[in-house]
Amino acid sequence: MEWSFLSTETLTFVSTIVACVAMVFAAISVYFTYKITQTKFGVDVRGQAQWVDSVYSDEKYVSSIKLQNFKDKSIAIFSIYVRIGHNYYIEIEEFEDSPLILNPFETINRNYDPIEFYNFNSCKIRISSLPSKLIYSSELILYTSEGRYNVRKRIPNDNLVMHYFNNHLTAIAKPIRLPFKGVSYGGNTKFIVEFIYENGKSEVVPLQEEDYSWQKFKRFSLSKDALRSKDDLERFLEDKISNSLLTCASFTVYDLNEKRKEIFEGTYKEHLARQVNWFEYYILGKILTTVAEFRLKLKNRKAREIANKNNISRIAAIKLRSIFRSITQATDRSRRLFMTKIRSFFEALSDQSKN
Repeated sequence: MEWSFLSTETLTFVSTIVACVAMVFAAISVYFTYKITQTKFGVDVRGQAQWVDSVYSDEKYVSSIKLQNFKDKSIAIFSIYVRIGHNYYIEIEEFEDSPLILNPFETINRNYDPIEFYNFNSCKIRISSLPSKLIYSSELILYTSEGRYNVRKRIPNDNLVMHYFNNHLTAIAKPIRLPFKGVSYGGNTKFIVEFIYENGKSEVVPLQEEDYSWQKFKRFSLSKDALRSKDDLERFLEDKISNSLLTCASFTVYDLNEKRKEIFEGTYKEHLARQVNWFEYYILGKILTTVAEFRLKLKNRKAREIANKNNISRIAAIKLRSIFRSITQATDRSRRLFMTKIRSFFEALSDQSKN
């Protein structure tokens, strides 16, 4: 191809642009090659510990641990700790015999039950006496096959449930379905008819209250009276079978309204959705949430005080029972010793009178 019509300066400029583009693509390929290679070496784990202040325990405790492996290799974890401040290490779990294996790019979640207390060298430590901000900002420590690893990055956790706890005006609506053999037919379905044919095959036909308005079956239409109740529908279908308008080996009618009453009645209260403006949600909702959390903390504190009083009363009753038992045993021994001395005295008098 002839480039004679282009000047030397233009050719130089085009060559420079092409060279720059080639260098950019080369740098990008080198960067991605480096990132892919990095996933094969070292440890890169993100995680977080979920602290809970519960009525079931006087102490704050870790209720769950979430770990996510960002490397393309497995990691063996021998123990998990949480460090509070500079000097407190809370043992979460030990895996001495069988280490926990975190597979490549895997995310795991481990849950834990409430605790009694924290122990160090036969001393009971009150971790809850530390500032809450210090406890909730604790750091995860993992002891892996490559040594100690401090989990400095948290897993992004933008969960809608947390939005509710931050603002109680947040409504997270969950669809409720009533499945029949793995399929849901909606809240307007009144009956389900299951037909069994001579060849063993089955067919499910959902019926709504207005299905008498059009022809649901090929050879006949439903009547309004037939859809009033389960018994009326069964009699209607049996009549069609006897008149050879419906061919099947058997059929079963299921009344979904009765099933709904059995499952849902008394469980849910109907609430009409209402549009909330910006001021109601972000200002009033936050204030109401703060007040509700304060009341809940007071309630939990009273519950813990009652539980502690009950424990103290129970311990005092046990100790009093033990003291009373000791006194009773000591009294019995003293009585037996006194009677033995009296008996010996009278025996000695009797021997002297005989002599």
